[in-house]
Amino acid sequence: LNINFYVRQALKNHDDPKAVKIRSQDIWVNQDLVKEIYVDGVRGVHQIQVSYLTRKIILHRYKEFPRHEIPARVFPIYEETPALQAQSLVPVNLKNLLAFRKDGSNDPFRLLRNKTFSYSKYDPWKASTAEGRAQGYWSGDWLFATLNSMTELLPDLANTPDSTDHFYLIGKYATVQIHPSALLLPGIKVSLSPSVHPLYDGEVVKLPSGEGDYQIKMIDTYLGRSFTDINSAFLRPVRRLPQHNPVEYLNDGFDEVQVYYAVDTLMTSLQELGFSDPELSTRAFHAYLYNTDISSCDNAFYHDDTINFTTYSADQQNMARDNTTIWHELGHGVMDRMMGPYLRLADTGGLSEGMADFIAQIIVEKVTAGQSFAGKDSMRIFNSTGFYLTNEVHDDGEAYGGSTNSILVAAVQKWGLAGIHKVADLVLEAMRYTRNHPQLNANEWFDHLLFADQLGHGAIRSPFELKDIITTALKSRNYASASATPAQFTILADGKELGSDTAGSRENSIVEKIGSSEVTHKLQVTIKDGTEHAFKYPLSLRVDYAGGALQGAIKWKNEAGEPLILNVAASNQTFEIPVTAETTACEFANRDDGGCNDYVYLKVFENGNSKDPIAKKRFYVRLKP
Repeated sequence: LNINFYVRQALKNHDDPKAVKIRSQDIWVNQDLVKEIYVDGVRGVHQIQVSYLTRKIILHRYKEFPRHEIPARVFPIYEETPALQAQSLVPVNLKNLLAFRKDGSNDPFRLLRNKTFSYSKYDPWKASTAEGRAQGYWSGDWLFATLNSMTELLPDLANTPDSTDHFYLIGKYATVQIHPSALLLPGIKVSLSPSVHPLYDGEVVKLPSGEGDYQIKMIDTYLGRSFTDINSAFLRPVRRLPQHNPVEYLNDGFDEVQVYYAVDTLMTSLQELGFSDPELSTRAFHAYLYNTDISSCDNAFYHDDTINFTTYSADQQNMARDNTTIWHELGHGVMDRMMGPYLRLADTGGLSEGMADFIAQIIVEKVTAGQSFAGKDSMRIFNSTGFYLTNEVHDDGEAYGGSTNSILVAAVQKWGLAGIHKVADLVLEAMRYTRNHPQLNANEWFDHLLFADQLGHGAIRSPFELKDIITTALKSRNYASASATPAQFTILADGKELGSDTAGSRENSIVEKIGSSEVTHKLQVTIKDGTEHAFKYPLSLRVDYAGGALQGAIKWKNEAGEPLILNVAASNQTFEIPVTAETTACEFANRDDGGCNDYVYLKVFENGNSKDPIAKKRFYVRLKP
């Protein structure tokens, strides 16, 4: 029997016609051999039975997913602004909670836990055969498919406010869990149940031959503080602790509520704005709270359908309570799903950061109906950064995100809130057209954006409706045609050009040993007009030693004084700037080895504008014991 044929036939006129997941089995029904097919749709499950004898559908039933809503309080944007101004809570309902959860109490993955997954045995082809797996060969696809099939077989437990057992934040679009490293912290008072979604960690082991091999191992994760009744979420304490004590936050259980709300809001909002791709728009994300890794402190990050939160310093925001951060990180996930696993980004890869910022921005605009709020103007997406004038992925992302946001702002000014839908639909369509692009740069990206605009999209967008808005948004961003030379902001570090992956870049810090008194590096800076874009002089070149994101771990010689500011009167001027790091000790450690990583930030401002740089580059140094 052709299962796909019968699924399409059964679902074609149904109001839940998308097949997200299909599974089947053969059964006997009244002495008739029947193929029974279960299809997970967007809102429920289809049960389809096909007779082998008649080759006809003899049964089609549909049942919506059981879901519940519970009242809660959350921060609509964030707990505190980037300037650490406290914000107020609002009442909401947590939606799309699943009525059942899988029981992970009896170590369901014990058979996999005892297996070794070494990269010397990694072979997707051999892992696809029983013979290969018997010899120890494995692949990521096989491993995760095995985990999912084992999870499906686990018994169900009730997960509703009216059940006799406790319930958890396990939903259609989000499951919130506790990172295993948090369990090593003293003082946890709540009982943490095992989750059925493990993480993986890597370590180097020695083979019998004596050679080193990289091996992955399974590590358990945990569900957070449970809920006992329908009012539990609403009554959870919300405290901004002076030192962001993760154990107290874990005991309180509020961060889980905020994260669940944010993930669910993003998914449902994007669906309303055109994110309707089968499976991609409905697959759940997993959130992990309180990763205590010192090298990731004061951060949140996305990886492989997961959003991960770290611990935080006293002078930082708690990013688990910052929806703009959560929506940014999930923006990476949406981009990954839409643009494919084999997408290759040119330049620094800034499109990834820019589109993550933009996904977050359209959700902000949608949930606030375009209204202003405290701290909105300081969001990273409001910037003047130009293309080809940075050497770090987040800075490069400002050009992509900022220019796309300019399109959004102009569209809202012209069409009101309908402009949000138009631009969101346009960007999502451009993502589809660039799926698995082998070398996606700024020119290719905006060409595809213009192509999507040229085609239009039914009643949402007319052909060429956004063309003028797109081209206007790019004019001030040093966006150059393929045949032109863009304006340049060049830095030579000790005689070698500073790029996105050279010595002195984020991923390739210059390493110095802790112990000597100081070390000096010479930066030679040149600013030059392009063939299509000229800077507006005079310019200010500023050198900052502190104040940037994740900046301040090294003591720089001129850090205590005012930032160094140089005047740039005309194109092609060159400046010699020595930067000196004191290497006797770190201001604070941010690496596992007890060392630290930091950078000097060089920014260019146009026409006396001291807020929004048009160009910026970072020079990184790492101190090691």
